[in-house]
Amino acid sequence: MWLLEALNALTPKVGDKVVVHSRPDLEDGALAIVQELSARGYAPILLCEQTPNREAASQVQLPAVVMVSKNSLRGRYHFLTAGVVITTHNPYRIHRHPAGQLILNIWHGEPLAKPVGILAGERPVNCTCTTALSRLGQAFRCLEFGLPAHRVLVTGAPRNDRLIRAERGSTRRAASVGEADLLLVWLPTFRSRAQAVGAPAPRADGTPFAGSVPLDADELGRVDRWLGENRGTLLVKPHPLAHAPPLVGYEHIWSIDLPWLWSRHLTLYTLLRGVDCLITDVSSVWIDFLLTDRPMAFFFPDIQRYREARGFNLEPYEDWIPGPLLTQCDGLLDELALLADGQDRFAENRRTLKARLHRYQDAGSARRVLDAVGLSGPPAHSRVRASSQPGN
Repeated sequence: MWLLEALNALTPKVGDKVVVHSRPDLEDGALAIVQELSARGYAPILLCEQTPNREAASQVQLPAVVMVSKNSLRGRYHFLTAGVVITTHNPYRIHRHPAGQLILNIWHGEPLAKPVGILAGERPVNCTCTTALSRLGQAFRCLEFGLPAHRVLVTGAPRNDRLIRAERGSTRRAASVGEADLLLVWLPTFRSRAQAVGAPAPRADGTPFAGSVPLDADELGRVDRWLGENRGTLLVKPHPLAHAPPLVGYEHIWSIDLPWLWSRHLTLYTLLRGVDCLITDVSSVWIDFLLTDRPMAFFFPDIQRYREARGFNLEPYEDWIPGPLLTQCDGLLDELALLADGQDRFAENRRTLKARLHRYQDAGSARRVLDAVGLSGPPAHSRVRASSQPGN
């Protein structure tokens, strides 16, 4: 990518031209940013990882914007001429950006669970500025990205705007796959890692598992029977990098992916608004899920191996999480029984953590982010100067 980096340094920028990019395409943070930009009179260009999926864009009610593959000539042209790039991951492996281009990284998770960037032995994430949910999150993000505090904007995460605004009842109806009183979502994080740029060697985070979740077929069968007896449904969304085979042969456990969500006019974060319990391990989604004030369970049989391989930012991790730490199928079924019985033992823990980890608990994060970098609009009267320092 050295040629693209050199071209980027030489190409004049259009100050109020905004390019938005996410991985995967149509990620909730990018959608919230595009919606807010469009409301302010901007015409953002959406750089897509894959061939632009206009049907999916319509299904998730994306405003009418230009969508272009990032690897096409048009995609590279739009990137090279944009005064502002807003991204969850840098769209190209460029390690230096010119002073005339503002790179706003809204990332894809709060840094309070697993380390990334410098803290994970990788390159710092190259950007002009980034976001955080709280002062504690800001401190970790400064260390991970190698940025001074005034360039880590405590604005909240735009993806959470969509979580908060989603209507719970309509979300549950859209996600319905049968008559269920209890709707659960399981979001395991990724285990096996390829060698990252700048990392000394490949490594596995914890103990990789072959299926969608770290349960064998017999254990999944037990969970499926319990769900049937208790009018429950479990939606399992494997990590996008896991390439796990879909779960088949179960009546109450469903594998879901982005096309499944889009076909129901949902995204991951609008789905989360409607669920009764989140099951995860070390995915930072649990920090965002605090905003729903719904129960969580942490199924983490390889926690010690994960601690040794990658580690945690918050230790002891068991003392931070606002839900039970589970390592066996029996424990999971016991917790689900308590949930079905209406018991919520961690409600106070969640409220305490929500106040500590979220400075803002409203749906205004995209607005605050754009205001912070000068995209107040309309663009004809408010051109962005990428050389200005956000927060000054």
